Amino acid sequence: MPQPRKEIDLEQLARVSTLSPTLEELAAVFDVSLSTINRRVRDDEEFRAIVERGRGLGKMRLRSRLRDSDNPSVLIFRAKNELGYRDFKAVEISGADGGPVEVTWLQLARSQRASADS
Repeated sequence: MPQPRKEIDLEQLARVSTLSPTLEELAAVFDVSLSTINRRVRDDEEFRAIVERGRGLGKMRLRSRLRDSDNPSVLIFRAKNELGYRDFKAVEISGADGGPVEVTWLQLARSQRASADS
């Protein structure tokens, strides 16, 4: 016999979701299993919308704080982890005189040498 559905306060869900929690963290906050949260996100449109809206509001708040912060170290870390920001440095490799890089396939060279020796 299935267990009765555990009620989750949707107003509290909206508040908690602004902190951009993982689904595991939501399960812990509401004292339910991860599978319960996964099922609700998958099957309950209102539940999913509340979580997504809360996470969106949390990201907007983080962007605002990042813009206004005097000491952005912690905010930059969170921005990379929560907003997908990343450090990027383009690296180009070229061969002699700007030409293509010469690639030597060591395994192929060894096998060709071994067959020539036999």
